[in-house]
Order: sequence, then structure tokens, then C-alpha cells
Amino acid sequence: ERMIALMSKVAEFVICSPPAMIQQAAIVALRDGEPFIRELRDNYAKRRRVAIEKLSGIAGLSLPEPQGAFYAFPQIEGLRDSMTFTKQLLKETRVGLGPGIAFGRYGEGHVRISYASSESVLVPALDRFAEFMSHR
Repeated sequence: ERMIALMSKVAEFVICSPPAMIQQAAIVALRDGEPFIRELRDNYAKRRRVAIEKLSGIAGLSLPEPQGAFYAFPQIEGLRDSMTFTKQLLKETRVGLGPGIAFGRYGEGHVRISYASSESVLVPALDRFAEFMSHR
């Protein structure tokens, strides 16, 4: 009972009194957040279009249209070892993709591509990936 009483006092301060800096951040988020969120969504949508356009032009790759987050998960025709493929890609092009197998056994044959980075990073990386794929 004594321990529970002490824990209750601690919980009261942790739950009921967020630090001042968090309170200030919440004020800014509530006051200015919507324009920032709108801008962020627009930027992600643009990079998504860029990624789809670039990936759609790569032979041997089929791309289901990304529906959420900021990832594409294309399937590469004939790919049997996505881990080895992504290691080789990284070594030769310095482009890092997620091996499909990391997302479960049904992910094998796919790679995971994030388009969350800036266009100045995304476009050259997708170009290097396309070049790599053309020599496969």
C-alpha cells in the first residue's frame, strides 16, 4: 500500500504536468501546425509522383501503387535473394534499399524504397538504381 501511494504521487506529476517546453510546443503545433502539415503532405505527394514515374520506367520491375506512408515496394522480376541484391546495389551504387525479405517471406523478390528524402537525394538515387537494373 505504501509503495502504491508513492507511485500515485509520481504518476500525478508525470501525467498531469507536462514539462513547460512540451506545453510551448503544443501551443505552436495547434496555432501553426496545419500549414506545416499541408506543406509536408504536398512535398510527400510530389516525391511519390517522382518515385512512381522513375520506377515505372525500369524494365523488369512491377510497382503496385503506394497507398500510404512514404515507401514503394516494387517486385523485381526473377529476384530470389533480395538481401544479396540490396547489398550489391549498396556496394556498387551507394543506394540503400530495404530487402523485401526483411518484411516477411512474402516480401522476397521485392525491395522497399523510401521517398521521404529530398528530391535532390531521391532523383539521383533512383537514376543510379535504374542504371544498376539496366545491367542486371
